[in-house]
Amino acid sequence: MSESSVVKARHDATSTQSGELSVAYRVLIVCTANQLRSPMTEFMLRRRATELTLPIEVASAGIKARDGQPMPPRARAELTRRGIAVTPDWTSQKLTPQAIADADLILAATGHHRATVVRTDPYAIPRTFLLLQFARIARQTPPPTTATIADSGSALVSAVNAARNLVQPPPPGADDLHDPAGHSARSIRQCAEQIERAIDDLLRPLVTSLGLHGSGAR
Repeated sequence: MSESSVVKARHDATSTQSGELSVAYRVLIVCTANQLRSPMTEFMLRRRATELTLPIEVASAGIKARDGQPMPPRARAELTRRGIAVTPDWTSQKLTPQAIADADLILAATGHHRATVVRTDPYAIPRTFLLLQFARIARQTPPPTTATIADSGSALVSAVNAARNLVQPPPPGADDLHDPAGHSARSIRQCAEQIERAIDDLLRPLVTSLGLHGSGAR
């Protein structure tokens, strides 16, 4: 069974009798410790999706995370500064094979994180990208001509997967979202700004495809 068929089957299994999805399109964000880059992306993407009424379910994990750790105060402060409330019970979680299998799209902070994901589950290769890589290619990708988030999301992932071997690659490391761990609040803010731009770029084709006009449309 092809990767796109697996994704479609996963969504078909959770459809209601009316044909509407009972679960969202699932996105998994991956970094090292699940403390800065991936949880900031998780909360920022979830907020933007909510503003757009876009049914995306977002989770995050770290390849070397210790389960149950709270978000560092500086990361929490940056999200608060952006008007994003961090749920009190949020804690870090280590990347698992099940989390990879459950995700429709996996966005990794760096090439090392992506390599870990696809080494764990080779079937995830066509739907695993660097966050900045996916955003860069999606920015140049025509919007899918589909009517649901499941179909549009799958079509966008397939288009970006096909294009990543055709577009001019950037210099090595250019698509990596560098770790601000141990650095200043300014470094964390700059990381968040990169994440925000990437989220805008990766969601834009879906917004156009689905004709969304929420408060977060840009």
